[in-house]
Amino acid sequence: MSNDLSYATHEQAKSREQDGRYLRALGAHERLLHHISSRVPRHFCVVAEIVGAKSPEDYRTAIDMVQRRHPLLSAFVEDVPGRELRFRRSDRQIPITFIPQAQEPNWRRIVEQELPTPFSDSEAPLMRVTVLHAAAQATVIITLHHVGSDGLSGAYIVQDLLEALDGRALSPLPLVASVDEVAEKLLSLPGEADEDETPPLDASDVSAPASDEQTAPPRGLPGVVTALTIGEALATVARRACRANGTTLHGAVCAAMALAAGEIEAKEGLLIMTPISHRTVFGLDRRDCALMISVSSAHLMPGATPEFWQLARQVTDGLAQSRSPHGILAATRAMNADFPGGAHRGPSVPGKGVSYDVVASNLGSIAFPTSLNSVWLKAFWGPIIRGGAPDARAISLASVGGQLRMTETVPPGTPSILDLMRRKLVHECAEG
Repeated sequence: MSNDLSYATHEQAKSREQDGRYLRALGAHERLLHHISSRVPRHFCVVAEIVGAKSPEDYRTAIDMVQRRHPLLSAFVEDVPGRELRFRRSDRQIPITFIPQAQEPNWRRIVEQELPTPFSDSEAPLMRVTVLHAAAQATVIITLHHVGSDGLSGAYIVQDLLEALDGRALSPLPLVASVDEVAEKLLSLPGEADEDETPPLDASDVSAPASDEQTAPPRGLPGVVTALTIGEALATVARRACRANGTTLHGAVCAAMALAAGEIEAKEGLLIMTPISHRTVFGLDRRDCALMISVSSAHLMPGATPEFWQLARQVTDGLAQSRSPHGILAATRAMNADFPGGAHRGPSVPGKGVSYDVVASNLGSIAFPTSLNSVWLKAFWGPIIRGGAPDARAISLASVGGQLRMTETVPPGTPSILDLMRRKLVHECAEG
């Protein structure tokens, strides 16, 4: 049974009554991503290879249905000095670019163009789409602004798209509260949470804008994308070996990542940042488009801890702490302390910086039907991002239909570790 996470504070409910386009105030993690995106774009891509004879008009209709289903896909961030950051609703359609697949068969090149392309959250919608179209199939590249969605949002949007293309109805979903509001309501002890977590605006928190003109969104860092697939049989062997060694596939992948980076780049250690979803802890089993994550990190030192499975368990143990109710509350409260509600900071005021070598995003096994009456999902990739640090790499994993698909994004000129990482993972799991 899914929890109802669409509640609003008294002030937010009042604002909705007074302004029909007001959605809600941004939560702490959303405020952080909004401020970061004024300097470094914070968007990502998911890619769906879809088989089925559907026209461009079919895709236009289906994406309109998806947009109507998810409130934040029609939102933008209103950032006005002296007022809280807020999501407001717009009537703009999600833009779609159609390209004949014969003209551009390689979706990786499109993603490499999408990642550095500016994407401002001050204009709706918070999603754009490119369709590499052919008569009997298409590859759909969905680009989402991180302020209103996470990696699982991208997977759920693909599932919605498949159902819409198949002629099924999509019921509108309610607006979900921010992750920090949800954490306080569901995880705090009785009497511990305040009635309204949004503090009053202090004039000292307000920074005047540099000018009255709209600041142009920044262009992102260039990246080179590679991709590979581990078939169902090998993926099953890997998962079995991970369970036998008291860890998870994600832990094993991170261990293989550290070993591969040490071999190719002569790195003594690897600082890995992992987004972790809180949907299961919150009981959120709807397919909502929302930002429901926090971040955990692991510093792996293969020289000091040479045993593969010990490295993997180090990752798993750290993630278990971050996924616990106590860990989630601690993370969201720390974020609120750094970016308090009502505070307005201009783009020139930096937040706290985070240094890392790799962002490792793992959506896990995504359980949704891939074969419908008139379409089926041949492959799903993502979430594909470009790390915010100039020399950082980003690796994504997602398992749909038993197959494990991985992508890597690196700065131009940086050697890929993806294939060596795969070989080390397969070797250790076969031995283990």
